[in-house]
Amino acid sequence: MKYFFVTFLISTFVIIYVWQNIEVMKIKMTYNRLLESEKVLADEQQKLRYEFEKRRNFENIKKVAGSRGFKQIEPEDVYFFKESSDDKGKSDKK
Repeated sequence: MKYFFVTFLISTFVIIYVWQNIEVMKIKMTYNRLLESEKVLADEQQKLRYEFEKRRNFENIKKVAGSRGFKQIEPEDVYFFKESSDDKGKSDKK
């Protein structure tokens, strides 16, 4: 009977040790999977930042605007209106 108790104790410790190692391996696998997904997301973020900066580039904006029929503003396209001094105090309400 005393050998049974010693065998039971050793078996229990072995089972606990193996179970602990299995849990540690699961945690490591989860950690590695999360690191890989972080790397994928970081790469995607870099691509999106590149696309954003490329589209924000003024030369590209001018090319797209030109292809859609817009033209650059010339000085003769700008009109200035001078407000007369007697119109400043008047209100649109009657």
